[in-house]
Amino acid sequence: MSAVPSGGSIRSRFGRSAVPLITLAVGALAFAGFAVAKAVDSDPVVQRQVKVHAGLYELGTNTQDGTVWVAAVGSRLVEGARVVQLDGQTLEEKQSIDMDDAPGFGLAVNSRTGMLYTSNTRVGNMSAVNLETGEITIISDPDAEGEPHLYQVVADEENNMIYATVAQDPGQVWVVDGSTNTLDRVIETGGARPTGIVV
Repeated sequence: MSAVPSGGSIRSRFGRSAVPLITLAVGALAFAGFAVAKAVDSDPVVQRQVKVHAGLYELGTNTQDGTVWVAAVGSRLVEGARVVQLDGQTLEEKQSIDMDDAPGFGLAVNSRTGMLYTSNTRVGNMSAVNLETGEITIISDPDAEGEPHLYQVVADEENNMIYATVAQDPGQVWVVDGSTNTLDRVIETGGARPTGIVV
């Protein structure tokens, strides 16, 4: 579209109806903006609640089937650690996998490979769980001193790499190769007790 000549007007270039049409368009945009703002400002509503298990910590979603996985470590009154799969719409429990030997606290799902990863804070290792078979592979650092305080887990699905923070001083990040489910390397963070992580 060419620019309006100096001294010209929108009316002279587009006809008499241009100003009302432009005003109408601006008004419509303003109304749309108001509707969006009202939607954003409205209070969220809890649609459904379910009791899963004791000691819930973290959850992750499987984008391939829309299900939600929850890490539950149990409690003094309710024994048993597990990861639980819920229907993403109804929250109905679909299955659970026992994790008693190495309770998972942090949790991440690699939807592309169908693997779930947990940080097993109490015992200083990680678990790789095959969501199709339920098979569990333990991932550990043979050179670690004591039991690393593994915390949060995140999956880089595109590169099939898993990262987990070690909340100790000095802090670390474990890098797990998702193709072998083995520890690829350990990154020293230079800081104390890193917890959150994103890729």
